[in-house]
Amino acid sequence: MLAVGFCNYASSSNANAAFSDRACEVTRRPGEQAPDTLVKVVTTQDVRAGTELRINYDAGNKTGQPYRDQLICQGATAAQLDDDSYLHTRWQHPSFPRPTEPGADSAHGTCPEDDSFNRRTVGDVSDDGCTRGAGPAEGEGGRGLGGQKRKSKEQWQLEAEQEKWARKEGAIIAPSRTGEGYSLPAGNQLTCKADALFNGLVALGVADPSLPRIRSLSIPELGLNPMASWLSLTTALTTLGYPAKLEEATARFRTTGGPLLNLLKASRGVYLVSLLVTVDNTANRHCIMLSTLSEPHAPHGKLIDNHGRMRPVYLQQKDTRGKLAAKSAWKLFIGQNPALRTRSSFALDPIAVYELLHL
Repeated sequence: MLAVGFCNYASSSNANAAFSDRACEVTRRPGEQAPDTLVKVVTTQDVRAGTELRINYDAGNKTGQPYRDQLICQGATAAQLDDDSYLHTRWQHPSFPRPTEPGADSAHGTCPEDDSFNRRTVGDVSDDGCTRGAGPAEGEGGRGLGGQKRKSKEQWQLEAEQEKWARKEGAIIAPSRTGEGYSLPAGNQLTCKADALFNGLVALGVADPSLPRIRSLSIPELGLNPMASWLSLTTALTTLGYPAKLEEATARFRTTGGPLLNLLKASRGVYLVSLLVTVDNTANRHCIMLSTLSEPHAPHGKLIDNHGRMRPVYLQQKDTRGKLAAKSAWKLFIGQNPALRTRSSFALDPIAVYELLHL
């Protein structure tokens, strides 16, 4: 059990925890009155042991960001509040052993049965401080014997994957999530459509889109799995007055060659792609952004996901030479997900495609 004394602030795109009223979950004896409220801190995505929890204290406030504004008035910068570098630091309590890496059959971590594909680790504010007596765990931002900085197991795996694909002259994993010129949204399955729309608006050149407003207008507050729909995204675009619209294009890509290849060969534009990812006979729906627009750092287009530990993938000409090349590019992209790194195979099927058009 994790006891939380306090949680620092993080922007909405980087927060990995939230307040949740769980009064309805209290077990009552006959005749006993339910509590009016029972607020708990809950994670909003999968969080590794030793990772700090942070909350957006402005969540739910539709008139502004008073808590964030107060921090900035007290000397914090917007860059600090939006920084997600904490993700790569795991803290070790002085009286507890270092947290171990979860195995494939662990109750947490990479096993798809624990829904880890849909619960994502996101960023945090980096402030160089830590609780008294704490320090980075060895191999996670710390130093091993001889003072040499050691890399995490996942970083080694990612670099090995990048090297392998670099030899094939295909899609390339970006060096980081910070090279797009703006703070990439980090969320989960429930926010993936809204986050993909935000990424699409930025790629399309729409000025100053608001991720919090897109999320609040498109994602319902009630329901077991409150997710944005294509209709709610369209409504959000209209309400916010952004000069863009969504137009369904699914049938356009279900032709000869298959949708995975045809999407990478799409005419210059921005597309929101809803994927059905199947692992061990378990299917998950997830939405990502595909841009085939030419940019200096991505002349052949790019793929962006809202997982806090998945980097953009820059497409290459080789990726459109056939079905196998296209499939490899897509699997390189989706295969960054920690839930899939230990899986030898998984299936991808684009089930819906909407083009984002500038008005």
